[in-house]
Amino acid sequence: MTRFTRAPSPYILPATALSVVAVFVLDFNTQLGVAAWVFYFIPVVISYLAWHPRLPVLVAFIATVMTLVGYFMSAPGMDQATARVNRSF
Repeated sequence: MTRFTRAPSPYILPATALSVVAVFVLDFNTQLGVAAWVFYFIPVVISYLAWHPRLPVLVAFIATVMTLVGYFMSAPGMDQATARVNRSF
Protein backbone atom coordinates (compact mmCIF):
# COMPACT_ATOMS: atom_id res chain seq x y z
CA MET A 1 0.00 0.00 0.00
CA THR A 2 1.39 3.34 -1.03
CA ARG A 3 1.01 6.25 1.29
CA PHE A 4 0.60 9.63 -0.34
CA THR A 5 2.76 12.33 1.13
CA ARG A 6 3.23 15.84 0.00
CA ALA A 7 5.78 18.36 1.08
CA PRO A 8 4.15 21.54 2.32
CA SER A 9 4.71 24.64 0.26
CA PRO A 10 6.82 27.25 2.03
CA TYR A 11 4.54 29.99 0.71
CA ILE A 12 1.23 28.88 2.23
CA LEU A 13 1.83 29.94 5.83
CA PRO A 14 3.18 33.41 4.95
CA ALA A 15 0.36 33.90 2.44
CA THR A 16 -2.18 32.96 5.10
CA ALA A 17 -0.67 35.32 7.67
CA LEU A 18 -0.33 38.15 5.16
CA SER A 19 -3.92 37.77 3.99
CA VAL A 20 -5.24 37.83 7.58
CA VAL A 21 -3.33 41.03 8.27
CA ALA A 22 -4.39 42.60 4.96
CA VAL A 23 -8.06 41.89 5.59
CA PHE A 24 -7.79 43.23 9.14
CA VAL A 25 -6.25 46.47 7.87
CA LEU A 26 -9.03 46.74 5.30
CA ASP A 27 -11.66 46.02 7.94
CA PHE A 28 -10.11 48.47 10.40
CA ASN A 29 -10.05 51.29 7.86
CA THR A 30 -13.63 50.94 6.62
CA GLN A 31 -16.82 52.12 8.24
CA LEU A 32 -19.31 49.83 9.86
CA GLY A 33 -21.73 48.71 7.19
CA VAL A 34 -19.09 47.96 4.59
CA ALA A 35 -18.82 44.18 4.41
CA ALA A 36 -15.02 43.98 4.48
CA TRP A 37 -15.27 41.20 7.05
CA VAL A 38 -16.43 38.83 4.29
CA PHE A 39 -12.86 38.76 2.99
CA TYR A 40 -11.78 36.81 6.09
CA PHE A 41 -12.86 33.74 4.12
CA ILE A 42 -9.80 34.16 1.90
CA PRO A 43 -7.21 33.29 4.59
CA VAL A 44 -9.32 30.36 5.75
CA VAL A 45 -9.48 28.97 2.23
CA ILE A 46 -5.73 29.49 1.74
CA SER A 47 -5.05 27.65 5.01
CA TYR A 48 -6.66 24.50 3.60
CA LEU A 49 -3.72 24.22 1.18
CA ALA A 50 -1.19 23.88 4.02
CA TRP A 51 -1.81 20.19 4.78
CA HIS A 52 -1.98 20.95 8.50
CA PRO A 53 -5.32 19.70 9.83
CA ARG A 54 -5.52 22.25 12.66
CA LEU A 55 -4.51 25.31 10.66
CA PRO A 56 -7.93 26.13 9.14
CA VAL A 57 -9.51 25.98 12.60
CA LEU A 58 -6.80 28.25 14.01
CA VAL A 59 -7.14 30.72 11.13
CA ALA A 60 -10.93 30.72 11.51
CA PHE A 61 -10.55 31.47 15.23
CA ILE A 62 -8.12 34.32 14.51
CA ALA A 63 -10.45 35.68 11.82
CA THR A 64 -13.35 35.59 14.29
CA VAL A 65 -11.35 37.51 16.86
CA MET A 66 -10.25 40.01 14.21
CA THR A 67 -13.87 40.42 13.11
CA LEU A 68 -14.85 41.31 16.66
CA VAL A 69 -11.94 43.71 17.05
CA GLY A 70 -12.82 45.30 13.71
CA TYR A 71 -16.42 45.72 14.84
CA PHE A 72 -15.40 47.66 17.93
CA MET A 73 -12.57 49.63 16.30
CA SER A 74 -14.19 50.61 12.97
CA ALA A 75 -15.53 54.08 12.42
CA PRO A 76 -19.30 54.35 12.83
CA GLY A 77 -21.17 54.21 9.58
CA MET A 78 -24.48 52.51 10.20
CA ASP A 79 -26.73 51.40 13.00
CA GLN A 80 -24.86 49.31 15.59
CA ALA A 81 -27.59 46.67 15.76
CA THR A 82 -27.57 46.13 12.00
CA ALA A 83 -23.77 45.95 11.93
CA ARG A 84 -23.84 43.42 14.78
CA VAL A 85 -26.26 41.21 12.86
CA ASN A 86 -24.13 41.46 9.70
CA ARG A 87 -20.97 40.51 11.59
CA SER A 88 -22.64 37.61 13.37
CA PHE A 89 -23.14 35.84 10.05
